[in-house]
Amino acid sequence: MIRGKTAELFAAACEVGPVIANRRRPNRPLAARRHEPGIAFQLVDDVLDYGGKAAKLGKNIGDDFREGKITLPVVLAFRRGNDSERAFWVKALERAKSAAAISITPSA
Repeated sequence: MIRGKTAELFAAACEVGPVIANRRRPNRPLAARRHEPGIAFQLVDDVLDYGGKAAKLGKNIGDDFREGKITLPVVLAFRRGNDSERAFWVKALERAKSAAAISITPSA
């Protein structure tokens, strides 16, 4: 998920400058690193979803969790947790995914 949309958006942003300026594309080592700013952004965004302030961020806190998205904070909590904590995460994410599926299912 981390290398998904955000990393690709940042990678495209890193490449568009030379294209617009009619310059050569960046050399291979630089091009290989173009996803890193997007990955860094996404990691910070994932953490703020659990500990940020909605008014400052301009977005709802906890949306990723409510949507059942398995982000890095969830992975770390699961890996570092004991059996009962892991059971909590499994149950919570299953409920979140079920709720998200129900809310996007068109009514008859």
